[in-house]
Amino acid sequence: MEEVRLGLTRVFIWPGIHAEVAENIRVLAPSARQAFIFTDRKCIPIAKRVALSLLQEKFEVAGYAMYPGESRKNLRTALGVYNKMAKTGIDPGCAFVTVGGGVVTELGGFVASTYREGLRLFHIPTSFVAQVDVAIGGKTGLNLPGGKNLVATNFPPLAVFVDPSLLETLPRRDYQAGLAEVVKCGMVREADLLAFLEENAEGIEARTPLLLEEILFRCITIKAALEQENQGSGAGTIFNYGGTVKRALEAAGGYRKVHPGEAQAVGMEAEAWMAQKMGIASSGVARTQNRILRLLDLPTRVRGLSRDTLLESMAFDATIPGSRPRFALPESVGQTKPGVDVPPDILLEGLQSILLPGGRIRAVRPMAAVEETAETPQP
Repeated sequence: MEEVRLGLTRVFIWPGIHAEVAENIRVLAPSARQAFIFTDRKCIPIAKRVALSLLQEKFEVAGYAMYPGESRKNLRTALGVYNKMAKTGIDPGCAFVTVGGGVVTELGGFVASTYREGLRLFHIPTSFVAQVDVAIGGKTGLNLPGGKNLVATNFPPLAVFVDPSLLETLPRRDYQAGLAEVVKCGMVREADLLAFLEENAEGIEARTPLLLEEILFRCITIKAALEQENQGSGAGTIFNYGGTVKRALEAAGGYRKVHPGEAQAVGMEAEAWMAQKMGIASSGVARTQNRILRLLDLPTRVRGLSRDTLLESMAFDATIPGSRPRFALPESVGQTKPGVDVPPDILLEGLQSILLPGGRIRAVRPMAAVEETAETPQP
């Protein structure tokens, strides 16, 4: 078992841990007599194993299963959870346990942070993105019609239980979304991680649990270090690499037509192009990233969007301060510079570099992009 500390949060990484969490929860919340499980309907079989573990430790167990999907991450769903907890008689000492992907993790964290002045929160993330990113730290959030995560709190969990074996049956698209986050970790802080991905491409494709455990440990360690640095210096903002264009892609597609993981991969391509065009990135950074993304069968372009649509979506992104965003851009593989003001002409060219003409809105897999563009766009 691997363990990473992030402030008061303990992150445990171990294949099979989701079915044995109760003993750890009992140690971390010794006075808790109740446990409330928040999940979605796709994850009910996993949640049942978690519930059995909690019952064996003499917890009184109740729960709520939401309908899955980003569109359900709203105040109406949160109200349903609040009402269920009120009817069940959940007390302030309850252990609140989320079992699910990013939607469940963020929404559950919000509910736990706001019910009876805050419950003891534990995450069991079931998706790759949730394991490597969303569940790490204290990010919570609800969506409004105007955008994602516009209602949010900061509420770190007491513990996160990361189980690589849960990724074995994850849909391919969701699995690859996690790989995009892994590539981001390597690009912003650890070049050796990208080399590790290249060397173990077959094992990654096969979803070998011990290999995934190593990848998760390295990424979570990076995220924990950046979170710690962010408290004093703002260094954690480098983890926004690719995120500014990603959010614009998601918004331009109505939060339905471009998968978040695919948007992350394509967003990094655009921002690496900008870094090289501005002379921030050393030679070959964009090529190295493009090679890794193609190796992992991640998209590098998007079809069906216009540059103006992307720019408009970026302008209405509530997470961007001021009239123009500041970017975290790579200086080299494993080294990123935060707070970069990209000139308007380069911003427009960078957005154009990831767009393919025609068709419905969709991210384009690497081979299609290579066939139509010949090679990674160079400044």
